[in-house]
Amino acid sequence: METSSATAKGKVVKRSTFLTIICVLTFIGSGWGILRGVRSYVEANSISINALERMEKLEDRLDSYSVPDFLKHLVSAIAYNMTPGNVRKFGAFSFIGNMLTITGAIIMWNLRKQGFYIYLLGWVLIIMIPVIILGKPISITAMIIRIAFSAVFITMYAVNLKHMKN
Repeated sequence: METSSATAKGKVVKRSTFLTIICVLTFIGSGWGILRGVRSYVEANSISINALERMEKLEDRLDSYSVPDFLKHLVSAIAYNMTPGNVRKFGAFSFIGNMLTITGAIIMWNLRKQGFYIYLLGWVLIIMIPVIILGKPISITAMIIRIAFSAVFITMYAVNLKHMKN
């Protein structure tokens, strides 16, 4: 099944339903990411304080249970890195990365291959945010989840490149 796209020189160009669905999902996800990035940047102080309080409570709970040490270290690492400055940087980079992914999706919505490369650049930035800011990932698990999620969407868009023009 195909849906119409914008007309190009009087000719109706078709966009596949699959491409339409993944673009809409990207609009929603990237839009949410943009809002989160703005919120993180603007409310960095309160987010940092709130995160530190939650991490302290979590650390106390973990101490009362028989939890592997790596989980305790993970919680400590997250708490240590949740400074207002880092939260602000995470917010700014998240905003930029999500702006790139949504821009790429808009361009792919219009069946242009260039959007795929912009989308890809956005995901590289989103995945690399902790490494750029801290010099290392906060959590290998979070990085693996981001890579897996992005790989699925990148693959779905790559399958649709044949329907796009340069």
